[in-house]
Amino acid sequence: MNILVLSPANAARSILLETVLNDLGAGRVSARSAGLTPAGAVHPQALKLLEEEDLDTARARTKPLEDVAEAGEVDILITLDTGPAPLKAAVPGTPARGHWSLPDPAALPEDAWEDGFRAAYDWLKARAERLLDHPVETMDTGEITALLRRIGRA
Repeated sequence: MNILVLSPANAARSILLETVLNDLGAGRVSARSAGLTPAGAVHPQALKLLEEEDLDTARARTKPLEDVAEAGEVDILITLDTGPAPLKAAVPGTPARGHWSLPDPAALPEDAWEDGFRAAYDWLKARAERLLDHPVETMDTGEITALLRRIGRA
């Protein structure tokens, strides 16, 4: 089950969710992330938080959508942005699509990063857990899309 997490810059939220999904879903899912206009570097507070959580950051890097699209079909596409509408992007395959609206903690003033990134991480981890509580490997695209919508509204 291949999951793509897409955000505008691929420097914070999408990196956090990619890492959490790979950790929690080890053996069940393979998550990747990308940005429409990648920042060029992972936000240092995202890396710090992941290391504090003892999560593997070896794959944490910003990537353009084109690089990830070359890796093969996508089964689930999760877009992360602040608006109610999902980011528009063509991806390989016909994935189940979900949009989770979450403010970018990197946009906060530096003195608020620690709390902002922690809140974003906790929010994303809770949603990743809810997703992986279901047998996504055996669900059809429509069922997964409905599940992603429910999780996004929670």
